[in-house]
Amino acid sequence: PQIQDRHLVDGYWWLVFHGSEVVAFAGMVPMVPFPSWYLKRCLVLPDHLGRGLQYRLMMARILKAQQLGIKQLVTECRKDNSYSAMNMRKAGFIQIDPEQPWAKDSIFFEKSLI
Repeated sequence: PQIQDRHLVDGYWWLVFHGSEVVAFAGMVPMVPFPSWYLKRCLVLPDHLGRGLQYRLMMARILKAQQLGIKQLVTECRKDNSYSAMNMRKAGFIQIDPEQPWAKDSIFFEKSLI
């Protein structure tokens, strides 16, 4: 689906351009009412996969979180998305089993920034 302004309202958002086309994006939003922030909606268009964009967007969000003094990040990916899970582990996230999972068919991760 096309990115609309309503998709980029809360938190922080990163867009990756190839010329004038958005080829990847990612977000980071507060996980209200918890003190954690959530890495949200990372997408890389198929023609741009394999270039490390997801990992670089993850590292940009971690850096921004550190600059903001955020102490914990959480995220998830589909159980069948081994590439995303590998990137999360590479970035220092650990797999967790939340008391109340917030997504179906997902594995969950957290990263402490303190």
